[in-house]
Amino acid sequence: YIVLFKGLLDRSDSAEELAGVLAHEMQHVIQRHGTRALLQRASIGILLAAMTGDVSSAATFGVGVASTLGTLSYSRRAEEEADT
Repeated sequence: YIVLFKGLLDRSDSAEELAGVLAHEMQHVIQRHGTRALLQRASIGILLAAMTGDVSSAATFGVGVASTLGTLSYSRRAEEEADT
């Protein structure tokens, strides 16, 4: 799904500019970036839990940190893919 907010419509200077933003967001959907990001985050969590045998709050915190760090470069790559 692609969600449009009124602010985007209000701030777009032209129909072409809005079309460019929509085309970019459509590429995220077409290339399944959201699904990939979700699977990547889940995989990191499962791997860390399997390695440590611990699913306590400390492990959960570690998963969150690792997931965030790991997806930063992933999201940059997804943005570049959506721009092409």
